[in-house]
Amino acid sequence: MKQHKILYIGNNLTGKTKYNSTIVVLSSLLRAEGFSVTISSDKTNKLLRLLAMCFTLMKHRNKIDYVLIDTFSTINFYYALMISQIARVFNLKYIPILHGGNLPERLERISF
Repeated sequence: MKQHKILYIGNNLTGKTKYNSTIVVLSSLLRAEGFSVTISSDKTNKLLRLLAMCFTLMKHRNKIDYVLIDTFSTINFYYALMISQIARVFNLKYIPILHGGNLPERLERISF
C-alpha cells in the first residue's frame, strides 16, 4: 500500500506560544495512521510565515499527494487563499480545514 504524503499548511506556533494547535494534533494523528506529513510554518512574523508556506509548497510540490490548509476567517484567511491558488496552478489536491465563523461573510466580500 502506498504511503500518502501530505503537506500541512498552517500556524505551527506551538513551540513559541505553548498553544497546542490543530496542526500539531492532526499531523501527529496522521503520522500515527501511517501518513508522511510535512508541516509549515513556524514563523511568528506574518510575512515570513506566508513566504515560508509558499516556499515549502513549491519545494515539495512534486513529492506530495495532498495539501491540507488550515483556513481561518481572520487575516490568516489570505494565507489559505494564496496557498490554494498555488496548489491549483500545480494541479495539487488540497483540502481546506475550516476554522472560524465568519468565513461566509469574508468570501462574499472577495471578488475574483
